[in-house]
Amino acid sequence: MLTVEVSQKYVGGNGVSSTIVSRVVFCELPGVEVLKNNQQELRIKEESLSIRSLVGFCAVVKQLGEDLENAPLYESSKLTHLLKEYLGGNAFCAAVLNIANGDTDGSIKTLKFIKALSLIPQYPIFNNG
Repeated sequence: MLTVEVSQKYVGGNGVSSTIVSRVVFCELPGVEVLKNNQQELRIKEESLSIRSLVGFCAVVKQLGEDLENAPLYESSKLTHLLKEYLGGNAFCAAVLNIANGDTDGSIKTLKFIKALSLIPQYPIFNNG
């Protein structure tokens, strides 16, 4: 993860100052296409931290998009815990996903993940300077 934070300090004519802080977080994840197998089987077979984090991330994304009544399990992985502030809260989120030519199963899984991401409600508060 790479976080870029920009602060802007404004001092008015009456000496009152205010600070506006904006943050951009870049996070590179392994491809969603690795999840085209059964997720329970994948958890048993793969002990890789990145795969477990991706499985947890996908579960939180699905829950945020479908089940607004219950709080998602952000503690299901370190990744979701780190991204808790940016998923479905006071943030504007954008994702860049790739579709591989010739990988139909992986492309379908990626498109389903894009749909799940688009269902997450966002409530960003934009700073007006």
